[in-house]
Amino acid sequence: MTQNLFIGVDVATVLSVDDPDEVADVIDGLLAEALASDFPTRANAIARTIAQYTPDVIGVQEAALWRVQSPPDSTTTPAETVAIDFLEVLLDALRAQGLSYEAASIRDGVDLEVSGNTQDVRLTDREVLLVREGIQVEAATTGDYETNVVVPSPLEFDVAIPRGWAALDILVDGTRVRIVNTHLEVRLFAGVQEVQAAELRAGPAGIAGPLVVLGDMNAGPSDTSIDTYPILLGDNLEDAWVQSGAEISDPDGATCCHATTLEAEARALSRRIDIVAVGGGVRAVAATRVTDEPSERTAADLWASDHAGVVVTIDVP
Repeated sequence: MTQNLFIGVDVATVLSVDDPDEVADVIDGLLAEALASDFPTRANAIARTIAQYTPDVIGVQEAALWRVQSPPDSTTTPAETVAIDFLEVLLDALRAQGLSYEAASIRDGVDLEVSGNTQDVRLTDREVLLVREGIQVEAATTGDYETNVVVPSPLEFDVAIPRGWAALDILVDGTRVRIVNTHLEVRLFAGVQEVQAAELRAGPAGIAGPLVVLGDMNAGPSDTSIDTYPILLGDNLEDAWVQSGAEISDPDGATCCHATTLEAEARALSRRIDIVAVGGGVRAVAATRVTDEPSERTAADLWASDHAGVVVTIDVP
C-alpha cells in the first residue's frame, strides 16, 4: 500500500512571502494550520481503511514530525519538543484497530527550522515503510538523491529540498523481495523530478530480482510533457494499476489532489500520481484506490489526506 499522509499545510506559503518582516507571522499560522488539519482524526480514518486490507507493507510519505522551541533562536539550538509526530499518531491509530505494524525503514528528508514570534517551528518530513507483524525483514536502507531543488526564500537562507527513498528487503515464502518507497519532486521542477526518477532506477530499484516501487511520484501517465512516468517504468517495471487489468487513464484511479483544506467538495481527484510498480517476476493481481470514499472521511467531513491511497495485491515468483 502507498499513502501520502499530507503534512497539514502548504509550506510554499512561507517561501513565497514577499516581506521578510511578515515571515514570523506566517510561521505562527503555519503550525496552527498543521495542527488544525487534525491528523489524529485523519489517522484514525486511514487506520480503519488499512484494517480492511491489512497490507504486509505500507509506504507512507509526508510522515511529518513537527517540533517547537521557546524562546525562538532560529537554528542555534535545534527544536526538540514534539508538537505532533504523524508517524507515532498513525501507529497508535493502527494499534487501536488491533493491528501491529512497525516502522522498519525511515528516511528523514526536509528538516527545516524557522522562527515565529514566540517560538521556533521545526518540520521534519519523512518517507517510511511500515511492516505488519510477522513479516520477515532482511535489510533496511535509505538514501538521498544527488539532484535536488534549492528554493530562494525570504528567510536568512535558501531552502534545500532533499528528496530520497526508504527501502526494505523482505522474505515472502522464502523469496527475497525489495520494496522501495519514494516521494519525487513536484512537477514545477520537472527536470529535477525526471533526474530523481532516473537515480531511483539506477539505485535501489536497479536490481534484477523481485521488486516493488511505490510512492508519490508527483507525475503519472497523464503528465505527457514530463518523462518521469516512462523513466520510472523503464524496461523491468510495470504499472501495477494497469497490470491488474485497469485502464491506464481510468478516472477511478486518480489519486491527486484534494484541496489542502481537505473539505469534501472543494476539489475532485484528477491525476494518478501515487504509483505502485512491480518487476522481477512480481505480478500485480489486483489494485484498489482507497481513502477515497465518502464513508472514509472524518466525522467533520474532511478527507483523510489530500491524496488517495493505493492497495495492490501481488504474486511473488
